[in-house]
Amino acid sequence: MLLDLVFLAIGVALALIGGEFFVRGAVDVARLLRVPPGIIGVTIAAFATSSPETSVAINAAVSGVGAIAIGDDLGSNVVNVALILALALLLSHMPVAFREIRRDLLFAFLTPVLIGLAVMDGQFSRLDGVLLWLAFAFWLGLVIREAMEHRNRISEETIAKVAHPVRSILVGIFGLALLLIAGRLIVDGAEGLALALGLSKFVVGAVVVAVATSSPEMATTLIARIRGHDDLSLGNILGSNIYNGLFIAPLVAVIRPVDIGLTDLGLSLAVGAGIILLVTPLGNGIGRVRGVILLLVYALFVFLTLSGR
Repeated sequence: MLLDLVFLAIGVALALIGGEFFVRGAVDVARLLRVPPGIIGVTIAAFATSSPETSVAINAAVSGVGAIAIGDDLGSNVVNVALILALALLLSHMPVAFREIRRDLLFAFLTPVLIGLAVMDGQFSRLDGVLLWLAFAFWLGLVIREAMEHRNRISEETIAKVAHPVRSILVGIFGLALLLIAGRLIVDGAEGLALALGLSKFVVGAVVVAVATSSPEMATTLIARIRGHDDLSLGNILGSNIYNGLFIAPLVAVIRPVDIGLTDLGLSLAVGAGIILLVTPLGNGIGRVRGVILLLVYALFVFLTLSGR
C-alpha cells in the first residue's frame, strides 16, 4: 500500500509538470497548423490525454474483464465534466458561445445515448463496436473539415508568431510523455489502493480508475484555463468524452464482446448525458454556479455508485 501511495504522489507531480509543457506546445502547434487551439484540444490533446483509458481498455479486454474498461470509460466521462470541468469553472466564468462548440456538445451528448442503445440487449457486441466507430469517424470527418476551412482562411503569417517551431513541438511531446508516465503511475497506485480496500471490479473501474486515468485531462484542462486558453481547455474535455465513448469503449467490444447491460451502466449513462446538458452555454458562457452544481452531481454519482455496489 505504501508503494501505491508513492506512485500516486509521483504521478500527480509529473502530471502538473507535463500539463504545463503540453499546453505550451499544443498552443504553438495550433499556430503552426493554422487551426484554432480548440481543434487541437478536441483532437490531438483529447486523444493523447486519453491514452491511460486506452491502455486500461486493451489490457482489460484481453484479460476478459471488459466490465472494468467500460466502467472506466463511462466513469472517466463523468469525471471529465462533473469534476474536472467543474473545477475549471470554479476558477472563473468561461466565456464561450454555443455555436462554437455545438457540434462537439451534440456528439458528447449522443455518446452515452448510443452506448445505451448498444447494450439494451445485455451485450456489448463487436457489431455494436463497429457501428460506434462509424459514428466516431463521422464526427472526426466534421472536425477535419472545419480545420481545413479555418486553415484556408488564415495567413501563413501566423506561423511567424511561433519563434522556435521545432522547439515548440518538442516541448509538447515532452509534456505529453510526462502526462502519459504520470497517468500510468496514478492508475497503478489508485487501482492497487482500491483493490486493497476490497472494492468491486466495476466500482474500481467507474470511480477509482476513472479518476486516475483522467489525471492527464485534469492537468491539461486546469493549466489551459489558468493560461487563458479556454478553447483548448473545453475542447480537451469534450474530445476526450467523445473519444472514450465512441472509440475506446467500442475497442473493448471488438477485442472481446462484454456481457453488460443497462442495469450496470444506467447510472453512468444517465449522468453522462445529463451533465453535458448542464454545460451547454447560455448567453455569454458557462458560469461558476454550474461548476458548483456539477460538483454536487459528481458527489451524488459517486455515492450512488458505491452504495449500489
